[in-house]
Amino acid sequence: MGISNGQELCVFFGTMLGGAAVGLLFDLFRIWRKNFKAAAVLVWMQDILFWLGLAAIVYATIFITNSAQVRWYEFAGIGLGFGLYLLTLSRLVVGISSAVISVVKRLLLFLLKIVLFPFVLLYRWLRRPVLWIWRGMRRFGRWCGRRGRDAGRRAKQNAKRVRCVFRKV
Repeated sequence: MGISNGQELCVFFGTMLGGAAVGLLFDLFRIWRKNFKAAAVLVWMQDILFWLGLAAIVYATIFITNSAQVRWYEFAGIGLGFGLYLLTLSRLVVGISSAVISVVKRLLLFLLKIVLFPFVLLYRWLRRPVLWIWRGMRRFGRWCGRRGRDAGRRAKQNAKRVRCVFRKV
């Protein structure tokens, strides 16, 4: 039992919306990559998550629009929806998102500076006295180490002398 031309048109437009959703996922992925740098392993994992998300959107689109009956025009609709999204809304979405992320980053950095300011002052005030004490403790430790090595050498020499005395006896 086939579907009518009116239903095919609804399926086609539904798949175009699915293609726009794929475009939105692609833009979110681009925005993430642009604003948050990641290590190579994380990039690999992000790519896998992107393709899994893309597959889920395409599957859900086909399932919802045509009860999972795959037709060629569904893929044409997804491609057309993706292309139209990239040509119309993509720049707007990326621009606004990047601006919002930039403002939020600046705000968070400003708040972090405010929160850390007392600790920075404390560090500046205590740095020199702490370093002076640390250097003094290191010097004392070296002095004690030298004394210990010297005492060890003397003990070794005394032990040799004692052995020599007992050998003679």
